[in-house]
Amino acid sequence: MLMSGFLTNESLTNAGYYNLAKFKFSKADQFVSTLHSLKKINLDYADFYLNFDDANMKYKQLITNFIESNFQNTRIRLFPFRLERFTQWRDAAYKIPKSATTILLMNNLDHVFLPGVIQHYREFVNFLESREPHAIGGVMHWQEYIHGLGTKKYKDSECSFPIFYNKTYYTSGTTLIKPVFFKSWWENDFTGGARITRPDNPFGPYVNFDWTTRYIPALEFFRHLDGYGHAGISAPQASELRPCCTIVDGSIQHIDWKVGFTGDKNADLPFQRPKNFDLNTGIINTSEDVKDYLINANAWLYSPKKTFNLCEPKGFWQSVKLVLILLKLLDNAHLKKSLFRNYGFSKLTLYRFQHFIVIKYSNLRMYYPKLPKTIRELKTLSLVQILRLLKK
Repeated sequence: MLMSGFLTNESLTNAGYYNLAKFKFSKADQFVSTLHSLKKINLDYADFYLNFDDANMKYKQLITNFIESNFQNTRIRLFPFRLERFTQWRDAAYKIPKSATTILLMNNLDHVFLPGVIQHYREFVNFLESREPHAIGGVMHWQEYIHGLGTKKYKDSECSFPIFYNKTYYTSGTTLIKPVFFKSWWENDFTGGARITRPDNPFGPYVNFDWTTRYIPALEFFRHLDGYGHAGISAPQASELRPCCTIVDGSIQHIDWKVGFTGDKNADLPFQRPKNFDLNTGIINTSEDVKDYLINANAWLYSPKKTFNLCEPKGFWQSVKLVLILLKLLDNAHLKKSLFRNYGFSKLTLYRFQHFIVIKYSNLRMYYPKLPKTIRELKTLSLVQILRLLKK
């Protein structure tokens, strides 16, 4: 793992961006919760590049001690700064152990690894290792990624759960990648001397590359603790999450999350995808783990087609039962909103059309590589110039 971040109470956006009245939890509590959750992964190595603002400097030694005690079976290295210059990122890339086959790149200090998914996560890591060198694992903001534009089901993944994929030319704050791909980002300085605090830098130059494949698992691995109100998600199954750790009087206290919304209205997290997704068992009203999972999966956009791909019903009667479950779920007010968001006319409709054009243009460039990388650049050329570039 490579983690780089700056612990501060200041936010790039206000609470309203996430449709919250206010930020309820401290960033220090969120960070130690993230660290605590990562222990389950049993990482081979972890490089921490961390800096603290004045308000959080008082926690530096406590958090350092917590990292050392939390990752006793992991080769850890702690650096007293955040990566924010091209040369620092390049040096960090070449410090990654040669034995590493994948990197969990974490630039979000408030994305926790969820309980109950470790075996699925290992399967997904192994799957990604078998894919092309520039493959990306989309493991954050799952509710959005699973319904991302152009997302299709991958055939014959040999995993115990479905895998999906789409195309991307940029990375995200928390992602899985291979070392060779990560190193390629830092071969040539594209920053012009400007700061780059993370590969998907919100402050200026950011990493972008030729279109590659992003793979997305059929279950949620990481949860943003402030939720996904920015995408209009309001279902409690996919909402903000309290930290599992809090700093009290100089010590870190831990309280496990309660799982299972359908069975407990006071739960913190939904049931995850059932290990044995068998639609033959139970009746519609008692398939609590199934309903929790499907509400979470459809919290942003309610898509019956995508749900069938997620559940993989076997045979006619399982398909009938799944249809009945989907119809029953429309009693949920949050899913009614996500159904309208998916099929109603909105900004998303225009964005889908734009995405369709971009993907078609990307495919065209495979046959005519002399064409500009982006449509924006193409629009600056005259028709004569474009016709010349189309000549092989």
